[in-house]
Amino acid sequence: ALESIIRLLLHARALHDKGLSASPTWEDLREFFDEELVLSEAGNNADFAAHLGVYLPNMRYLAEDWVERNFDRIFSQESQAAWACAAQGFAYQRTLYDWLYTALKDGGHLARMLARDGLPDTVTDKAIQFVALAYLHGTETLSEARVSLIGELLRGRRVDDYAKLAWFLWTLRGRLDDTQRQRVMVLWLEASRLLSGHEMSSQKQLSHLSLLAVHIAGLTPEIEAAWIQVAPYADVSHHGST
Repeated sequence: ALESIIRLLLHARALHDKGLSASPTWEDLREFFDEELVLSEAGNNADFAAHLGVYLPNMRYLAEDWVERNFDRIFSQESQAAWACAAQGFAYQRTLYDWLYTALKDGGHLARMLARDGLPDTVTDKAIQFVALAYLHGTETLSEARVSLIGELLRGRRVDDYAKLAWFLWTLRGRLDDTQRQRVMVLWLEASRLLSGHEMSSQKQLSHLSLLAVHIAGLTPEIEAAWIQVAPYADVSHHGST
């Protein structure tokens, strides 16, 4: 029922934007959403939390102020179950929006997703992909001068994180511009530095990093050293022929 209401509101808003009269409007149903949010925030309306996680961009189109004011209630600070439902809805997002990334990062939600926090893999996968895209677009950096989720991910040295990050970047082969490919190299060099001296205990991480070789535009001494570092372990995770 909630999905139908959201779709009806979107249809009416689209007609309104074309200069046509349509109902219901957001103002007609604001009270309904306010009441449902109270229940959702307390963990008593899982369906509402999940659907808002899915429809966040659409909801912001309908009611920007409402979404921004209530973002940390949609991703409940009171109920772990409600927060997890919103996070699982978020996993269906396909487009990285700056406003969404900022809200998720500043609210600590992306960090919780990266920490798993009892979530399905699909949520962590999407969080890693969003962090990677934000890094490629320059929104996220490796600088330690501010909170760096991409940096924390690398410093954690978890095999699954390295696997998912490297695989996602590998899927973007041939689609990155020169600046973005250079950022991949910088990331690889930082990971190489963090794993230096721990090669024997980090064979799987190094194997996954070998996937990043598809983005090499030209060899420098630093990149050559990083490539030499991963080469002996390329087959550990079956990346020898990539």
